[in-house]
Amino acid sequence: MSNNTILSIDKNDDDADWDTKYPTGGMPPRPCHVLIPEELPTITTKRLYLRPLKADDAEGILAFWETRPSNPSLGGKPLTIDIVHAWLPSKTFTGPPSAAGRGFWFVITRRDDPTGRIIGHTGFNQLVPLVSIGYGLASDVWGKGYATEAVRGLLDAWWALPREEGSAQEKEIIVANVVKSNVASVRVLEKFGFKVYQEHEYEDGTVLYCSFLERSISNKGELRN
Repeated sequence: MSNNTILSIDKNDDDADWDTKYPTGGMPPRPCHVLIPEELPTITTKRLYLRPLKADDAEGILAFWETRPSNPSLGGKPLTIDIVHAWLPSKTFTGPPSAAGRGFWFVITRRDDPTGRIIGHTGFNQLVPLVSIGYGLASDVWGKGYATEAVRGLLDAWWALPREEGSAQEKEIIVANVVKSNVASVRVLEKFGFKVYQEHEYEDGTVLYCSFLERSISNKGELRN
């Protein structure tokens, strides 16, 4: 990704869904065989806790969002607690049927902070048509490596989840969307092997990268060589 090479893959640019919330850039759909648990554990890393998202996190999320210069997903609207409440259900999966009503989204707190202040969140936005990862941090904690640490913890937990029987031979894909000018976020994805396969420029001049990570996983969630 550091050389901004756009990979040539089997994609249909005419169906690149750029106007959807989580564009896939024309990447063909891929079945998700991950078995999402009914109750999520707290993920612990060296400096962070990734705690499962709860409805009463709304105030903390609003405070975290307010530190950021802008939130493109809100279309320039002023931040309100109602917007956060409307956003929360979007982190509950609607498909596939085995995952409907569940989620895999976490708020990020620092282990050394007894207040439990939410400094970010990360998780998976959707499982269909493709698994889509997302993450974000409060601006006052940028540059400390927290995003990399949180995404590493998230991916480790994801790969460790069980898979449906009979899916062990299939390769899995995770896609990510990031604004090209957000160099720090691009670098986070690069560290984990995400590769840019498509980019799109919107009318306002914003350029969005679609990136993907492909892995072969056993049905116990183990990485295959």
